[in-house]
Amino acid sequence: MIRGPGVTWNDAVVLSEVDRFEKIAITKSCLHLEREIKLAMKSTPRLFARKYKRQKKGRGVYHHPSAPGHPPAVDTARLINSMTHKFSWGMLGKEGQDDISKPVAGRHEKIGAVGTGMEKMKWLEFGTRTMQPRPVLRTTFEKSKPVILGFFK
Repeated sequence: MIRGPGVTWNDAVVLSEVDRFEKIAITKSCLHLEREIKLAMKSTPRLFARKYKRQKKGRGVYHHPSAPGHPPAVDTARLINSMTHKFSWGMLGKEGQDDISKPVAGRHEKIGAVGTGMEKMKWLEFGTRTMQPRPVLRTTFEKSKPVILGFFK
């Protein structure tokens, strides 16, 4: 028994404060990464002299692709406008089975995701048989690590 003044530890209050701080840090990290990805795509140099003509509503429009190893060049802006972020409670499962849509009882994983639902992002990031990769997600994440880690201090 404690005599005199003591400290009362309330796990629920402490955990909710920690959860709030972590959610803020993860959300800031996601927003920072999303912004940096969009800036990288907008500032991609057009190093290829080659351009491709594609049809757009009856008139020819030229696409200037980015060089392999550089972020994808912005053409119609659909890809860059589809870039978004999401914070979720979840449980990291086996590869391909991650469920970040709902909380799992007893688990406190907080997951931040940045990306797009467009399938062509996968092709650009990793390349195809006929196209060299134009990575932007992984390279931007690596460059942003010091800033992201700063959000957690």
